[in-house]
Amino acid sequence: MDSQSRIIILWMLFTLVRLVYMETSEDKPLCLFPDYLQTTESKPWVLNHTMTIVTYYVVGDEITAYDCRKGTKECSKYRRQCRTKFQDDRFLVQHIESDFTDKFLCLRFMRRSKSVIQVSTSHIKTGITNRYLCRDQWLSLDPWPWISNEHSIYESVTCPFAGGYNFKLFFNGGLMRRNQKCTDAIPPVRIESDCTAGEGVTFRFRNKNCLHSEGNLDLVQETKCIATWEHDGDIYAILRKNNDRYYWCIRVVTSENGDVSRIYVFLDMVCKHGRINGINDRYLRLDSLEKRNVTNVCADEFRGCEVMGEFCATEVKDVCPRTCGQCNSNDTMKYCSFPPSIHGNWVKSTLGGNQDIEIGNSSMVLPQLGEFRCVTFNSTALPLRRVLLQEFANGCYPRFTCFHYDTPSPAVMRFRTSSILQWPVYLSDARICDNENFKHLADPRLPMKVVHPFPLQSVVRESKLVNRVLCNLPLSMQKVSSFTDDLGGSGCIVHGTDSAPRRIFLSYFNGGDVVDTVTYNCVGSLTYISSHKSIIISAANTTKQDYLCWIVVSKNEIIQVPAASCNTLTANLIVQGDREYSELLMKKFFLYNATSDCISDVRTRAYLAQDWTVPPPFQQILSNSSCLLYHSFYFVILIINLLFYS
Repeated sequence: MDSQSRIIILWMLFTLVRLVYMETSEDKPLCLFPDYLQTTESKPWVLNHTMTIVTYYVVGDEITAYDCRKGTKECSKYRRQCRTKFQDDRFLVQHIESDFTDKFLCLRFMRRSKSVIQVSTSHIKTGITNRYLCRDQWLSLDPWPWISNEHSIYESVTCPFAGGYNFKLFFNGGLMRRNQKCTDAIPPVRIESDCTAGEGVTFRFRNKNCLHSEGNLDLVQETKCIATWEHDGDIYAILRKNNDRYYWCIRVVTSENGDVSRIYVFLDMVCKHGRINGINDRYLRLDSLEKRNVTNVCADEFRGCEVMGEFCATEVKDVCPRTCGQCNSNDTMKYCSFPPSIHGNWVKSTLGGNQDIEIGNSSMVLPQLGEFRCVTFNSTALPLRRVLLQEFANGCYPRFTCFHYDTPSPAVMRFRTSSILQWPVYLSDARICDNENFKHLADPRLPMKVVHPFPLQSVVRESKLVNRVLCNLPLSMQKVSSFTDDLGGSGCIVHGTDSAPRRIFLSYFNGGDVVDTVTYNCVGSLTYISSHKSIIISAANTTKQDYLCWIVVSKNEIIQVPAASCNTLTANLIVQGDREYSELLMKKFFLYNATSDCISDVRTRAYLAQDWTVPPPFQQILSNSSCLLYHSFYFVILIINLLFYS
């Protein structure tokens, strides 16, 4: 091989190596941060420190951070670029800030949930890119977690424990001055957690003396758990304030038998591990007082009621119902039964899917709420209402609610439950089922308090056979109407035919041709005074039991929502453009006179055949009916003549 050939071969090898290098180094970065860490411009990660807020944007192999001092516009910016990826989500990164570009550190990401990240970091080293920075001994867990506000709104995870406890409450006053006012609160401070699955943690602080001035906590504070994890034998959780973007971290210490012995509630968005420093850390400390299972609803919540009778003359009497005479004996409560017409399994169709409701003779299982028993404090139960009792064996106190129902058709039940009332309550059917308990604030955060009634939800009986009813759409609707919908579709609707009065036919057109036809069975037809006409429908020829609701909001407009949301309140608020209720809208139909395409369609003519002509056997039936009517009329005339002329 001559020298020229060697040069050509070497040049080709060099070119090949260069192409491979460019392919791997430029088009496909070797080091990318994990998918769960990646962000968009509107959905960053946020670290809420005591004095600063750090916002992180993660795109590909780079983290961009904006560190801003609270109450000012002072912000600093730095970047961290991935250089090498190791196991367990450890990354050697280059720290780039101002003119400093030769600084390196290691980051290890720990995903606590979809909306919460914790990070272990090494010290920043200059000019060092060795992997030893990512060894355990060089990494330190940052107690300040990263939180995604957008993801946290929709996230709910299992909380650190399930049950209810009474507590003694302490909190540091800046120099660890223990506030003793809440150690003898009547009744004691209480926490209940996941009494039913996914419920979250509820704090009951009892009086304002038990509230820290900087904790942003309410007397009764409901929260959702958005992340839980274990560290050094303790359980940690991030709690999100209900209907708000405010968070706390709690640290739960358990005893050898698994019961909760102590809870720390950190008032800054920090998850402190190790020893708690009373001088620098702001927190509440709750020491477990008791875990009590209530087996008799006519009992005092506070054990000192009997020896301190003067409580009956104060507002505390509500926690002493037995001592203060609000209930009399063990036999004040009786178990009752539900009417046979609502026994069985029911399907609740929502935007999120179907949910099951089970109703037995005296028990009921409701989605998200759990199992209840029918009870009454009267000689007989209230008509169309039942008091429901829920009991627990994990320290959660008993709960009451009222079940209001009606059955507009054999296959459809409408119901609603009142606000949950936690024991102790005034033991009266009328009190528990009072109409005021079926109302709620539209948005508690608004200065103007708008009260909405709890709307009735529609559910359909689970059955292998379809229980169809007459659709009974308004007479103002033509039997054949053309339509357009808000999703860009168009076609025709056929209803009220003599051959199929319990069905609705929906055909979609494209370029004058039918591309899809859906047959709906009517399983419920609802019309009440001062409300819209609505029907519950299900698609025929399908194994899925998904139920929809059509609400006629005007002569030419129908809205489609999940069957569970089939009520006047939902319809009115959707029409008004309410943001929350508009999320329930699945489709809008706009009706107008049938076009030639709709009238001439073969399917449409088939549906309407019995209305335009009367083919056999309907013609024979009509003929026989006419003959019978003629003879009946003749017979009546004959009888009249006999009576008058005899």
